[in-house]
Amino acid sequence: MHRYVLGATRPCHFTIDGRPVSFERFRRTLLRLGRLRPQPELQLQPDPHASYRCVNRMLRVIKESRVTRLGFIGNEQYPSGDPPVDTSSPR
Repeated sequence: MHRYVLGATRPCHFTIDGRPVSFERFRRTLLRLGRLRPQPELQLQPDPHASYRCVNRMLRVIKESRVTRLGFIGNEQYPSGDPPVDTSSPR
């Protein structure tokens, strides 16, 4: 069974297995993967500094694709459940 790592980077670029893809290609690929039987495993690994809006957009596509095998990579970095705060730029 194949595994795909899905990423979101700043400022909202998408990746599949580390390769940048357009949003439309990301969407088409996930819709195709959602129709495969058995379904491949998707692992979500957004950049810690990716915006909530970007990650939410990614999750909407995953939901639309009806993929059922989804995991998250890197959650152990956030023991409190909160993402890191970007202090590198003034507010």
